[in-house]
Amino acid sequence: MAAKRNQLRIVIVDDNADATYTLAMLIERGGFTVTAQCYNAEEAVDCIKQHRPDVAILDIAMPIIDGYEIARQLRAEIDSPLKLVALSGLAQACDKSDAREAGFDAHLTKPANWQRLEALLESFLKDPTQAAA
Repeated sequence: MAAKRNQLRIVIVDDNADATYTLAMLIERGGFTVTAQCYNAEEAVDCIKQHRPDVAILDIAMPIIDGYEIARQLRAEIDSPLKLVALSGLAQACDKSDAREAGFDAHLTKPANWQRLEALLESFLKDPTQAAA
């Protein structure tokens, strides 16, 4: 039996606090659970380790440490089946390829298209081992 939406725990990492807050509201209105919002890329790995989400949605273009590096660190340090979703204004084919190489399970372009994001999150509920494109 598939898990309920509110059982999917999500952390959002983006240096733009307004974008993070808006995305969290959208996700929560969709019935999912946002366990944390992190606006500081340097603290993202620790935040994700502390909150142990099922999904981490990361911006790519952040100062000092980018989303690619955060994804690589998470893949190296966390054994859980954490799903990583890039949500970025960087949307060229090379950006999507770089995201896959860094360990992301999916890449979405900002601003988030709710139907695509919702379908992706739903796919993680149905089969948490399945990566989506």
